[in-house]
Amino acid sequence: MKRVAIVSLLLLALGACAGDEEVRKDEKVTPRPTEVKGAIAGRVVDPYDRPIAGAVVKVDMGKSVRTIPVGENGYFHAKDVPAGGTVAVRVEAEGHSGAEFWVDMYAEAGDYPQKDIVHDVGHILLLPLSDVLEIHVVDFWAQPVRVQGALCRVWPAWVWGENQRGNLVVPAEAEEGKLRCPGIPPAVLLAAMDGWIEVSFPAQDVNGDGWPDLEGVLWGMSAWDLIKDPSPTILLDQLGENLEVVATNAPALVWEFPLPGIGTNAPVEIYFNNPPVVLDLEVNKFDETGSLGEVVEAKAEVDGARVRIFPGASWEAGQAYRFVLEVHPVGHPRLEERFWTYFFVASSGEVKVDATFTGPPDAAEVVAGDTVWLRFSEWLYCADAPCAVGVQFERDLDGSGEVGDAPWELGNDTAIMAIVGEGDSFGMMAVFDAPVDIPVGTKVHVFMDRDPLFDTSGTLLHGSITATLEVEVE
Repeated sequence: MKRVAIVSLLLLALGACAGDEEVRKDEKVTPRPTEVKGAIAGRVVDPYDRPIAGAVVKVDMGKSVRTIPVGENGYFHAKDVPAGGTVAVRVEAEGHSGAEFWVDMYAEAGDYPQKDIVHDVGHILLLPLSDVLEIHVVDFWAQPVRVQGALCRVWPAWVWGENQRGNLVVPAEAEEGKLRCPGIPPAVLLAAMDGWIEVSFPAQDVNGDGWPDLEGVLWGMSAWDLIKDPSPTILLDQLGENLEVVATNAPALVWEFPLPGIGTNAPVEIYFNNPPVVLDLEVNKFDETGSLGEVVEAKAEVDGARVRIFPGASWEAGQAYRFVLEVHPVGHPRLEERFWTYFFVASSGEVKVDATFTGPPDAAEVVAGDTVWLRFSEWLYCADAPCAVGVQFERDLDGSGEVGDAPWELGNDTAIMAIVGEGDSFGMMAVFDAPVDIPVGTKVHVFMDRDPLFDTSGTLLHGSITATLEVEVE
């Protein structure tokens, strides 16, 4: 992935032709920076390459969302989009699946002005939501079952170029012995893209006594098989004596994507296939290195086949925890089992950072080549590890009397790359070696737009955060 250039100073001649306002001081002329912008273009079509003229494109501008209508031929052109980072884009059209993706708005040194640089995303293929899938649901004795809480998922929900992207999730409609998945793409279109349809629901209480009788399922079928068997059947087994996780809001427990995090006062919820008895519970908070830290106060409450883990006071925003839960099925005390995993708490929405290096109490500067640590106040996630942030210093590092005319100075087109999480997907720290001697107290600017970084709520981070370089006593 290209490094995002941090733009601050322009050459005098280029600044003049671009219409920059000049600042005169001591007979020196310094142009103020040009705002770097670009454009995003593409075409929205259906599977038959017909334009979807009623579609709209929504571009996340950071503090606002701009809506651009799609023309009669399906083309769109979003102008004046801030460059130098990653921009989130969503495409919507009535009666079609939506599309979500990110565009890297590169801004290389010398690309002035950027308004004519167009980032063409090609064809955005939206699928019509015109079909209804009907599925029969019966128990072990072939008796019809009315299922509660079922969801239908479809992959892909839309296609960008040759790559499948996204999934569509819709609640299923239930009646005795049947489930319907309304508003999904036709099977023949999905089959042409090697599509897949999935239905999931928790364990079912069919006799109304408050205890599940039939197992929940995660059932899937390829679109090709669906064409061969357009009315498939799901067979539900009776619950056994073992304990299995049917559903949870701690996705890592079932090997799924672990974001977004839960609320600061929300419980971790685990649905089992059988009612459990809780024997023991321990919850630890992870420290900044990813190691298990302090044990935190928590309690477990059982409601039928569901266990809720509540914090003693509240979970800390943007942090990661691990729980270990020991249980056995009701009536089977010898069948003890242990379930454990980590979970994240939703972000506060304001990630902060500290910048430190190790040295004596009277250290006046970090020496070139020494390690500088960036410690974030919350956990960050990178979808494509390893990921990095850009770093610049609000300091005249070369002694020229100006800030921005030398590498690594704020406003220059060169930034230091600091790896987050040491190659892991999640992390609270980034590290880099000081390129030159840097005085204590220097403002350190950390730019979050180099790679797509997310907070624990799953929100894409933008812009920069600032820290003051401080010494951490040996």
